[in-house]
Amino acid sequence: MAFNSYTDFHGDSLFIQIVANTKLEHTRARVWSISAKGPGLFAILPDARRFSHTGGPMFEVLNLGTNSFDIVDQSLTLIGTVAVGEACEVVLLDNSIANGDWRTDCSAFNFPDSSTAGGPGGTSAVDPGVPQSGLTGAPA
Repeated sequence: MAFNSYTDFHGDSLFIQIVANTKLEHTRARVWSISAKGPGLFAILPDARRFSHTGGPMFEVLNLGTNSFDIVDQSLTLIGTVAVGEACEVVLLDNSIANGDWRTDCSAFNFPDSSTAGGPGGTSAVDPGVPQSGLTGAPA
């Protein structure tokens, strides 16, 4: 398989809010940032036979919401739960059947705060303590 661009190789990312069970599609994105609108929702993995290889991560799933949600296979068997504030790598171990053999590796994530903006030393081109104004009108 030839990869023609960064997107082909690494995949896109989506930020979505789900109100119903949702299918994860590797043709749409590799990184899924999800906010589940209510409890009891889940993300359904695609047919594992659609992948030409195993390994991974095939998906990176982040929970940006206030409700946990489950990751399930094609037969709705639980693969893992994504707790609030967690990111999960989803790895495919076997793609010989539709359900596949999937594993998740989840851990808490933290977005950088203003003290780490700009890398070591906490320097940043934008001072988080100073209100920033939007651009209006024509450039000067």
